Amino acid sequence: MDHGAAPDAGRGRSGRHWASEPGNLYASLLQRLACPQSVVHQLSLLAGVAVVEAIAAAAGSAGIAGLRLKWPNDVLIGEAKCAGILPESRSGAGGSEVVVVIGIGINLASHPSGLGRAATDLAAHGVSVTPEAMLGVLAQAMQRWLGVWDCGRGLPPCARRG
Repeated sequence: MDHGAAPDAGRGRSGRHWASEPGNLYASLLQRLACPQSVVHQLSLLAGVAVVEAIAAAAGSAGIAGLRLKWPNDVLIGEAKCAGILPESRSGAGGSEVVVVIGIGINLASHPSGLGRAATDLAAHGVSVTPEAMLGVLAQAMQRWLGVWDCGRGLPPCARRG
């Protein structure tokens, strides 16, 4: 995962612009998976579950009321977006593997305004976390949920959490 790109260097679904200012987390996870291409779309749900879990862990016992996944690629607090997920994939050599990049942006310290839709950040909900700390928590959650998912064989537990 990389969180060092320049602000405004991201993009969202359908080529939409995604801005991330300093203090926020934007990361990409590159995976080579021995999975059929037909199950790769499930990674949006898996990543969303991992992001919600990581945010909840960062919030600690106080929690964040209204934290939820709006499948397939948005994490909301109430009706305001605080994180976005963008998975992309390509078939590997001979079709026996899939190369996947899962882009994740989480508004930790600030959020964009003037989007025409509600946005928020974790700091606005009393959660103070650095990009480095959130990256560590997110990496653990992604690793755990990738194991549960098991190339689609473990989708039901992921779907129940979503």
